[in-house]
Amino acid sequence: HVSKSSDSVRKTEQCSQRKDYRAVQARVVETRCAPKPRSAKLGAVTVVEILDERKLACLQDCLSTKADWLGKGRDVHGSANEGISSHILANEHYSKLVLVKAWQVESDLAHSRYSIARQEIKQHAQVIRSSSDFPEICLQSGRFAGALGIPLESELNESMAFHGTSASALSSILISGLNERVSSGSFGEGTYLADDAGKCDQYCEVEQGKAHCALHNALYPEDTDHPGNVCYLLVCQIILGLPAVTLDGKRTRDDGELWLNAACKRELAVIPGTDPPISYHALVVEPGGAVSRYREIVSFHS
Repeated sequence: HVSKSSDSVRKTEQCSQRKDYRAVQARVVETRCAPKPRSAKLGAVTVVEILDERKLACLQDCLSTKADWLGKGRDVHGSANEGISSHILANEHYSKLVLVKAWQVESDLAHSRYSIARQEIKQHAQVIRSSSDFPEICLQSGRFAGALGIPLESELNESMAFHGTSASALSSILISGLNERVSSGSFGEGTYLADDAGKCDQYCEVEQGKAHCALHNALYPEDTDHPGNVCYLLVCQIILGLPAVTLDGKRTRDDGELWLNAACKRELAVIPGTDPPISYHALVVEPGGAVSRYREIVSFHS
């Protein structure tokens, strides 16, 4: 009886081991069959194609916007067309934005710069909180960070935001980063972002097809077709710190000073009560005043 029981145990163990082996084998086969993301160098940065279905689904969600707001020009009151993309000016009709391809940009230098900026704002936050409030600012685009695997420090008002651009400017942005010194708008000389892709769509330029250039060699290798008629949108990780919030672009929402020099709108005002003085870290323009639909974010030190 004991002998039979032992044989039964051994057979059960062998069966279990075979099942475990098959399970491991199945996992290995599944892993080997998964497509490997392509990567390419563009100057000093690495561009990696995103193939993860969850991330792609999240990025498609990033493009969700109000259908009846698309293709209708700038939000700032007035009729100026400067900086508005040609497909907007052509009065093209479309009701949604569709993700075609996506890449992740990896840059050791950009990562180092961002880490230093985070540390600086963290030190500023300690000084500010010792004398005044440090209110939380929530951007609707911040909700996508988790699905994209990007940790955020909410106590620094770190979030996600979007920036629309042209193909001609994309290469230099990917290599050197967004540069507030070469961009300007209604709210000063800074880098303009938004938490709604519909706003950024106003500044995108349609690219028809593939060209012989370093950018396309990285994004669309020789055996890869260009999708045709695409626009480029950057999904950015940003730190708002303590931003100045305004409705009219002239004074803060609570009627405080907004600009250090209102004539050129290059530097934001000093945060009240800070000693030593610390300037606001970013500008947030809320709808209902100077802009009618989308919230705008401006960084003066990208």
